[in-house]
Amino acid sequence: MSQAKPESKPAAGGRAGMNEEPPEHFRAYQHVWVFVEVERGQVHPVSWELMGAGRRLADKLGVLLAGVVIGAPDGGTSEAVAEAFCYGADRVYLCEDPILAHYRNEPYTTALKNIVNSFKPEILLLGATNLGRDLAGSVATTLLTGLTADLAGSVATTLLTGLTADSTELDVNADGSLVVTRPTFGGSLLCTIYTLNSRLQMATVRPRVMPMPARVERPLGPVTPCRLLMDEKDIVTKVLSFVADREASMANLAYADIVVADGLGLQSAGNVQLVRNLALSLGAEFGGSRPLVQKGWIDSDRQIGQKSKPAAGGRAGMNEEPPEHFRAYQHVWVFVEVERGQVHPVSWELMGAGRRLADKLGVLLAGVVIGAPDGGTSEAVAEAFCYGADRVYLCEDPILAHYRNEPYTTALKNIVNSFKPEILLLGATNLGRDLAGSVATTLLTGLTADCTELDVNADGSLGATRPTFGGSLLCTIYTLNSRPQMATVRPRVMPMPARVERPLGPVTPCRLLMDEKDIVTKVLSFVADREASMANLAYADIVVAGGLGLQSAGNVQLVRNLALSLGAEFGGSRPLVQKGWIDSDRQIGQTGKTIRPKLYIAAGISGAIQHRVGVEGADLIVAINTDPNAPIFDFAHLGVVADAIQLLPALTETFRRRLSPHS
Repeated sequence: MSQAKPESKPAAGGRAGMNEEPPEHFRAYQHVWVFVEVERGQVHPVSWELMGAGRRLADKLGVLLAGVVIGAPDGGTSEAVAEAFCYGADRVYLCEDPILAHYRNEPYTTALKNIVNSFKPEILLLGATNLGRDLAGSVATTLLTGLTADLAGSVATTLLTGLTADSTELDVNADGSLVVTRPTFGGSLLCTIYTLNSRLQMATVRPRVMPMPARVERPLGPVTPCRLLMDEKDIVTKVLSFVADREASMANLAYADIVVADGLGLQSAGNVQLVRNLALSLGAEFGGSRPLVQKGWIDSDRQIGQKSKPAAGGRAGMNEEPPEHFRAYQHVWVFVEVERGQVHPVSWELMGAGRRLADKLGVLLAGVVIGAPDGGTSEAVAEAFCYGADRVYLCEDPILAHYRNEPYTTALKNIVNSFKPEILLLGATNLGRDLAGSVATTLLTGLTADCTELDVNADGSLGATRPTFGGSLLCTIYTLNSRPQMATVRPRVMPMPARVERPLGPVTPCRLLMDEKDIVTKVLSFVADREASMANLAYADIVVAGGLGLQSAGNVQLVRNLALSLGAEFGGSRPLVQKGWIDSDRQIGQTGKTIRPKLYIAAGISGAIQHRVGVEGADLIVAINTDPNAPIFDFAHLGVVADAIQLLPALTETFRRRLSPHS
C-alpha cells in the first residue's frame, strides 16, 4: 500500500516505553489468532493476508499462530479450515452451527467471545471488511481488552477491551505489546496505539494493506471444535430476505432481450417518450435510472439498478404487533461526528434522511454531539439545527478530545439509555463504524452496517438495505426484538439537504461519568501522514478513475497525471483493487466509495451495476472506452469511444496548457 510511513516511530512503546512490567495475569494470554472470514462459502482474501502478518508476529514472539473459523456446517467452513493450514496456521478453532449460516452480529459475537474466553489469545487480528467492522468492537468491550480497529465494533465491546481501527502497520515489542499504527483525523495523521491494561490485544487491518503470503500445500493440523451455546430465539436481528440486485424491475424487463434506458441526460420528463419510441421500434422494453424514478419521470417498476424494498417488512410483514415496552422509544437520532473541530459531511446527509424518517413517523429529529469543550462542539450544535434537528443532546468532557472507543461508547450508551430513541443513525466512516458496533452490542440491540437505503413502516420498523455477498445482493434487514434500531450509512449515499439558517433550539447537556483511569486505550502520539488526500475522494468536485481498460498497473499513472492536472482526486473500479493496482481506499462503487462530484471521468471502466451505483449522483459523467457497447455509455452524459491509454496523455497535456497560469 502507498500509505506514507511516519518519519520515525517511538523507540519503545507500550509498557516498555513507560518502564512498566506487564501484570502477572497477562501470562495466561498466549499466541496470535486470525479471524478467518467466511461468507457465502468463500473466504475473504484479507484473512490470508492477515495469516502472513500473524505468522510474522507469532514467530517474533515465539508463539503459535491459530485461525478461528465460524459458520454453518458446511457453508465453506471445511475448506476454510484446510486453507488456514496452507496459509500458515498451527491450529484452528472451529465453531459450526446452523444459526451461523448468515452473518449476524449477535451469534458471531457470542461465538468469538466464548472461544476467546476459553483459550485466551494474546493478539487477535480481523480484516477491516463490512463484516469485520461490525463484529470486532462488541467482542473487545465484553472482554475488557484493547482493539485497534476499523472492522471491530461489536466484538471489542463484548470483551470490554480496546479496539484500534483501520490499521496499516503491525509490530510487537519484546514485552508482547502490540504496536498498531492507523490513520486518524481523516487520514491526515498516523497514530501509534498500544493496549496497556488488558489482554487480549485486538486490531483490524484493511484489505490489501498486508502482502498476500505464499500458499503451501499442507495437511490438516489440530482442529478444536467449539460450541455456540445460543438459540435462534435469543437473537434480536432477523434476516427476512436477500434480493439479487440485477433483478431490479418487472419480470419482462429483467428478462427482455433488448432494453432501452436512460437517465438525467434526458433533461425533462417529456423526453422519456424518446426512449419509449426507440424501444417500441425495436420491440424492446424500456427503463431508466433511479434519479428518473425519484423525479417521477418513470414508474418505480421500470427502475434499472438496485431493487426496491419489499412492500412490507419487519413486524408488519409478519403480522405481529410490536411489544408494549417499545412505546418508550421515540424519535429519530443522528450522531453528529466531530473530529479535529470539523463535522463530517455525512452527518448532515443523515440529517436529511433522518428528517424524512421522523416526518413519516410523526416524531422529532435529534442530533447527538460528543466531544471536548470546545473542540468544535458549539458550532456542531448550531449547525445541527440549521440542517433540521429539533433538539440536540450534548456531551462535553476533556476526555473526549480525541476519539477513543471506550469513552465515546460510554457517552452515547448513557444518552441512549436515558432518552430512548427509536432509531439511531451514524455515518459509515472509520469512526462511525467503530462506534456503532460497540454501542449496539452494549445496548443489546441490532445494527445494520453500510446501508444504501432507509425506510420505515407504519409500525415504526426501520427497513435498512445494504449490499452483501461482495455487492452481488441487496439485503433488507429489520430489528424485530430490540430498540433502538441502529444503522450506519456510507458518505454520499444520501443527498445533502439544504442548509437553512435557524436559531438554537433546545440543547440537553449530558455527563460522561467516566475517568481517564477507566480507559484501557491510550493515544501516545500523532504523526502527520503525507498521503492524506485519499480521505477526500467521496467529497471531491472532480474525480478521475480507471478500470481494466488501463491494461497494466503502470498505466494507472495516466489517471493520476490527469487528476493532478485538474486538481482532482483519482480512483478506480473494484477489479483494480483486486489486482493490487490501487489501494482499497480509492475504490469507487457499491462496495467502495460513493461519489457525487461535479465532473467524473471514467477511463477504461465498463460500468457494471456495482460501479454505476457509486457514481450516478455525479453532475457530469464522461466515459472513455474502446467498446461502444460498454454499459457505462448507458448512463454517461458524454461518451468517447477511444483507447484511454492513448487519450489520457493527450487530455492531460491539453488541460495543463489551458489551465496554466501563464496560458
